Amino acid sequence: MARPALLSTVKARLLLAFFTLAAAALVLAAVGWRGLSNTEQALQSLQQEVQPDISRSLELAERTANLAALAPYVAEASSPFQLQGEAEALRQKAREVLALARAIPHLEAAAPRLQPLLDRLEQALDELITLTRQDLFLREDLRQHLFALERLGERLAGADTAAARAPLERQLDRLVAALGADGEGLEVLQ
Repeated sequence: MARPALLSTVKARLLLAFFTLAAAALVLAAVGWRGLSNTEQALQSLQQEVQPDISRSLELAERTANLAALAPYVAEASSPFQLQGEAEALRQKAREVLALARAIPHLEAAAPRLQPLLDRLEQALDELITLTRQDLFLREDLRQHLFALERLGERLAGADTAAARAPLERQLDRLVAALGADGEGLEVLQ
């Protein structure tokens, strides 16, 4: 009797098919493992690049909101000392926002209109501080004029002759003219 060929038996073919499938499964597992490792490395690299930019952008948004919340306090300042303190705090926050915006590496590509807006914001804040300072000075001038008017009114009421009233009336006319030049002052008097 002749021996059957090695691959002619069913058992041998099944073993060969099993080892071929096992080898193919190992090769597929190795390729999958390598692909997942590459994907994990790419994801970590992306997180390392993007996550700091996202956190800086969120910090920029938060600081800008804080800056916007501080601006009304500057506009409502009632004394030069208060204005000076509020203006310094506002300028400090603006410097922080601008420095943070410059620290974000890809900001110009991601938001090309943001830097001009931040520059305009800085100009608007300077204008707000200037206008508030002018408003405070005008209010103080108005208070002085109103005080002088009250004093003149008292003196006019006490003057009993037309000759005594004439210089007081001229002084009153000058004060009213000065208040009229301010525009706002005359409205307060009326």
